Parts: sequence; C-alpha cells; structure tokens
Amino acid sequence: MQEFPKKIEGGMNPSRIVEKVIIEGKEVETEYAALSSVELNRTAKGQTQPSVKVYHQEPEEAKRIAQKIYDELCASYPME
Repeated sequence: MQEFPKKIEGGMNPSRIVEKVIIEGKEVETEYAALSSVELNRTAKGQTQPSVKVYHQEPEEAKRIAQKIYDELCASYPME
C-alpha cells in the first residue's frame, strides 16, 4: 500500500478518504489523503468561476481558509 505524507503545509495532518470499489467481484478498499484544490473554469460568457475545496481537521478552519482563497480569486477575476 502507498505511504502518505505525515504532514502537509502548515503542519496539518491530511484527512483520509476511503474508497470502496468492486474489482473482479472482490471489494477493494483504497485509502488516500484528501488534498485541497482550486479549479478555475471559464463560462460561455468568458467569466471565470473559481471552485475551492479545503480539507482540514477543524471544519471552521477549513471554512476560513476556503473563504479567504475564494475572496482572493474573486478579486483577481471579477464578474463583469
């Protein structure tokens, strides 16, 4: 099984996600670290839509970090 980093930036331990799939009739369980991400999409009108996912052991801290990143992205890509 793959080893995962003990800590990520800021000293936080990553959340774990367990995914169960059936391969050749057998249930296989895969565990991996939930990593934060930022995605930028362009609409048909040319506007940028940010999507922010932040994983943290403390939900309120995840919310704070996500909101900060989202606000920064919205300022960089204002809606016209």
